[in-house]
Amino acid sequence: MILIIGHRKDPHVSAVTRELRRVGHLFTIIDSYSKLGDGLHHRVASGVTLDIGGMDKILLSEVTAVWWRQKPKFAIPAETPSALYDYFFVHREWNQIIDYLGAETRHVFSINDRDRAAAANNKLVQLKLAAAAGLEIPRTLVSNDSDSIVKFVEDSVNKRYIFKPFTPYMPPTGLITFTSLVDAATLLAARDSLSVSPGIFQEFVEKQCELRISVVGDEVFAARINSKYSIHSEVDWRQDQFNDMYAVHEIDGTFAERLLAFHRKLGLFFAAYDFVVNKDGKLVFLEVNPAGQWMWLELRLNLPISERIATALANPPGID
Repeated sequence: MILIIGHRKDPHVSAVTRELRRVGHLFTIIDSYSKLGDGLHHRVASGVTLDIGGMDKILLSEVTAVWWRQKPKFAIPAETPSALYDYFFVHREWNQIIDYLGAETRHVFSINDRDRAAAANNKLVQLKLAAAAGLEIPRTLVSNDSDSIVKFVEDSVNKRYIFKPFTPYMPPTGLITFTSLVDAATLLAARDSLSVSPGIFQEFVEKQCELRISVVGDEVFAARINSKYSIHSEVDWRQDQFNDMYAVHEIDGTFAERLLAFHRKLGLFFAAYDFVVNKDGKLVFLEVNPAGQWMWLELRLNLPISERIATALANPPGID
């Protein structure tokens, strides 16, 4: 029995479960956002029972693999302070259950191991391990010191710089803060805001194109993103991601080996990697998302990512 922690209406969940049905493999979905999810029954200890309501209930002991696909809601309630507080309260309560399930299923194959995924999700960890793996990375400053940030940008006046947060910023309006170009004048005008929390400031890599590389186990699926075609996508292609700017891309074998070594060092089974191909044709690492999206590329380019994930869940490889 495969346990999926995620939203039943997530198209990625739909694609993987469609493959699981095709091969006749059983699964259950614990969906903290919907009453339509499946259920679970588990004896925690003598006199202590965990009983998750749902259409069908499985025993935790039946689980042979887990897919952690829980994603935040795109928009959260903000009609009143109470509605916002209620949302975060429910989220915290569910996370207590999910953390327990993670601890109890640590012995089975997971996509991805939650502890390793949490560590790999940290962008400083990513940059450190990417550099150690021999991948090229942009000149970067992580800081909340406005003087250091302005000096970092002013030291190379002929170059462009970007700012990005460690985690997605999505207010109740549902509008996402994307990677943004910054200059010294902008930073000087925002001195007070800069000191609130550390941010990531990087040299903007002048690009030929970008690559979105999905790794499933030891398989690499690379898509070329012709992000320069539009002013909306040049800095952050996600601002225009549903336009037709994608193609299947073949990557060099030596680079693939280096990427897979980095992937294993992160301890991940699945991840989505973002690279820039710079003016000299070198691949520059930007970041990795252990729970990245892939469906829009799978549908456009016929990349069999969902099928590979379903196969791994149905036939789990050994875990260390």
